[in-house]
Amino acid sequence: MSEQKPAIIAAIDLKPHRMEEIALQSDALADKLEMDLRIIHVVDEAEFVLPLTNDMGLAPVELDTLEELQKNAVESARKEIVARLPGADPQLIEVFVDIPTEGIKRRAEELGAEIIVVGQPRHLFGSVSKHLARHAPCDIYIVRLEEEGKD
Repeated sequence: MSEQKPAIIAAIDLKPHRMEEIALQSDALADKLEMDLRIIHVVDEAEFVLPLTNDMGLAPVELDTLEELQKNAVESARKEIVARLPGADPQLIEVFVDIPTEGIKRRAEELGAEIIVVGQPRHLFGSVSKHLARHAPCDIYIVRLEEEGKD
């Protein structure tokens, strides 16, 4: 039985340029520390609540419909990630639906990750980064990103 190397999780989002920079720095860190890299994207489950509301609150929806919406969102995100990160091993890319902070923490625990890499705009401390810095089960490496629209 082979011993599994410690893992680094690159927690990416789909915003322009962010994914690529987080993946690039995560890969360099994994190489330098001789650790396995896993790329994850968590599709926010809140994305499926707003479209299901009407003037009176939540609209009734079939469970099959919700599951189909989630499945389509996961497949679409995975295709975009594979297209934008052509050097990444598709077997090491995971996309799933959850609350982003909770999904990242849970997956880090499951993998026994030692580092989670997240991105964050240079002049703003985002809610996911902030939450993970306080509650993650391992160390956090924050990649400072240029704000959208600035080069």
